[in-house]
Amino acid sequence: MTLHKLTLEDTEMFPEYILMMKDFYQSLEKFYQKSFLEKFSKDADINVIIEQIKNPFITQNKINWNIQYFNFILNEKASGFLIEKKYVNYPFATWIEDFYIKDKEKGFGSIMMKEFLEKCVQDQHKKVGLAVHEHNNPAIRLYEKFGFLKEGEPNKNSNYFMWKILE
Repeated sequence: MTLHKLTLEDTEMFPEYILMMKDFYQSLEKFYQKSFLEKFSKDADINVIIEQIKNPFITQNKINWNIQYFNFILNEKASGFLIEKKYVNYPFATWIEDFYIKDKEKGFGSIMMKEFLEKCVQDQHKKVGLAVHEHNNPAIRLYEKFGFLKEGEPNKNSNYFMWKILE
């Protein structure tokens, strides 16, 4: 399995990426209210992805980010995706915005996370963070398996913030 950063030359991958994003947001409906998810599901649009690949720098909640989209490729097919938001003002930390595994319970999540964390070490990140719903136990187990630790109690959206310190 390989981690592939999406570029504008990857237009043939965009439709599959969009389908996976829509499936991902739909799978979150069991954890979140639809109104909460609507602000994220609008990102599952080819035009939004193309624009963010062209102009990856955004400001959100007074934080400057560099967004990158990745596919996980297995046997020439997309097996999952990850959206990374790098802190521009703190280059030694990064954030996993979305992480999706197409075929669950086959060990792909572990392979994908290992690939991504190796990339983070190569990029000289010292810290990786993410948010996960408090009842998404399979995801929490995966993240804990890779050394992510919960920070405090769930927030108002029932998310734990989890962090991993990289060596």
